[in-house]
Amino acid sequence: MAISSTIQVGLSACLSGMAVRYDGADKRSDVCLNIIATHFDLVTFCPEVAAGFGIPRAPMHLIGNIEFPALQYRDGGHEDMSTELKNAIESKLADFSNLDGFILVQNSPSCGLVDVKVYQEEQEVYLHQGQGLFAAALRERFPRMPLVEERQLHELNVREQFIAQVQAHHDTRTQEST
Repeated sequence: MAISSTIQVGLSACLSGMAVRYDGADKRSDVCLNIIATHFDLVTFCPEVAAGFGIPRAPMHLIGNIEFPALQYRDGGHEDMSTELKNAIESKLADFSNLDGFILVQNSPSCGLVDVKVYQEEQEVYLHQGQGLFAAALRERFPRMPLVEERQLHELNVREQFIAQVQAHHDTRTQEST
């Protein structure tokens, strides 16, 4: 089955080779750029850059309650950066209504989909494994949109399943809008 190249899939910007990570580096993904991009148009987004956190920036982590974690710099500063990040995400979410999937970078306090460490207050020990704030917002706003971490796409069966889910989401979304 031919898949239309007009289908758009979101991509954590660092996976596209953009140097937007906290350390000024990227996490360029060959599987996204050489395989997924042959099926879909990729739309990049970095929530931390959208929030104005700058490049480079101090590393951040999630802390506190797993349901409503706070985003703080790891250097011991206690400033909660969650509001700035959530505002940037909220201002952009409507633009993602035309996307049919999203590929996220793992372990990120913003984009991580699973196994993101949520630390105890004032501790170096993490209590829980949750999801990043942007991933959580995507799940809440678009519960039927296929979401995947880039690392999962290295497995052929997961990659093929994601491609099929994106196509199905696109077909359903476009039928509902007509």
